[in-house]
Amino acid sequence: MFFIRLSVKRPTTVAVGWGIVGLAAVFAVGCLETPLDPVPEYTVERESRFALTPEAARLSYVVLGDWGRRGGSYQQDVAVQMGFTAQRLASRFVISTGDNFYERGVRSVTDTHWKASFERIYTHTALMTPWYITLGNHDHKGNVQAQIDYSRRSARWTLPAAYYSVVQEIDEETTVRFVFLDTEPIHKRDKDAPRQRRWLDSTLTASTAERNIVVGHHPVYSGGDHGDDEVLIQDLLPVLKKHQVDAYFSGHEHDLQHLHDGDLHYFVSGAASKVRPSGRHQYTQFEITRPGFMSVSMTPTEMAVRFIDHEGNTLYGMEVGVRVRARADMNERLEVITH
Repeated sequence: MFFIRLSVKRPTTVAVGWGIVGLAAVFAVGCLETPLDPVPEYTVERESRFALTPEAARLSYVVLGDWGRRGGSYQQDVAVQMGFTAQRLASRFVISTGDNFYERGVRSVTDTHWKASFERIYTHTALMTPWYITLGNHDHKGNVQAQIDYSRRSARWTLPAAYYSVVQEIDEETTVRFVFLDTEPIHKRDKDAPRQRRWLDSTLTASTAERNIVVGHHPVYSGGDHGDDEVLIQDLLPVLKKHQVDAYFSGHEHDLQHLHDGDLHYFVSGAASKVRPSGRHQYTQFEITRPGFMSVSMTPTEMAVRFIDHEGNTLYGMEVGVRVRARADMNERLEVITH
C-alpha cells in the first residue's frame, strides 16, 4: 500500500505585520534520553475502523498539546509516533494546543528550550511542515513575545500573533478555517478578553470557509483534573455555537478526551508528555490517561479523528459528519489573519 500527498493549487500564505513566514523545511538532529514517568496500563475502551482511509482524505494533520519537557515524560516517544503517523497520512501541518514549554515558557528566542524541547525532539521529516502554535498558561509565565518572534527564525514555527486564523484547502471547492485563540486572557477575563472575543466573532462572521475549527488551550468542558471552565462556557461557547463551529480543539488537561454536546465536538489533546488522571463528564464519549496525540483526516463531508499513544496504538477513533454550509468564494486567498 502506498499513500499519495495531494497537491494544493493555492498555497497557504501568511499575512502579518512583520512580513511573510516561510514554510521551507528545516531539519533538526539529535534526541534526548530521559527517565520515563510511570504510565497507567493500556486499556482500549472503544476503537473504530475508519471508512475514511488516508487515500480518501484530502487534508490530514496531527494535534499535540502540553509537550515541552526537554524530551522527558514520554515527550520523545510521542514525537516518534507523531512522525510515523504524519508520514503515513501525508500530514500537511501540525497544531499545538499550547503549553509548549514547561514550566515557565521561554525567556528569549535563544532559550535552550528551543533546541531541547522542539528542534531536537520533532526531527522526523514528516514533521518538517508548518506548526500552528497556540499559547498556554505555562507559556504566559515566560516571554510570549519571544514565541511570536521565533516565527522569524524558524521555517516551521508559526505564531504571527497571540491569536490568529489560517485557511487551508480540503479540495478545490472546500476550505476550512482554523482559528487559534489565546485563552489565558479569556480565562482570566483580563483587559484583552473582550477585544479577542469581538475579533473571534468578526472573524467567524466574515469567514467564507465551509468548515470552521477553533483551537484554544483551555477546554470548555472537561472530565479531567481542571473540569469545566465556567468563564469559557459563559464568554466563549456562545460565539462557537452562534457560528456553528464544527469542533473545538484544546489541551491543558494532560489526557486525551472527546466530548460531544449537540452539534459541537470537543477534542482534548494535552497528553504529549506528562499525563495525569482523567475522568468522565456527562458529555464524555472517550477519555484516557495515556501519553499520546491526535490525528485528523478530512474530506469535504467528514472528519476522522484518532487518538494515538506513545507506542503507536490507536486508542480511539471516530468520524464526525460536518455540516454543509454555503460554498465559499473560491477567489479567496488562503492567508493568516491576525488581530
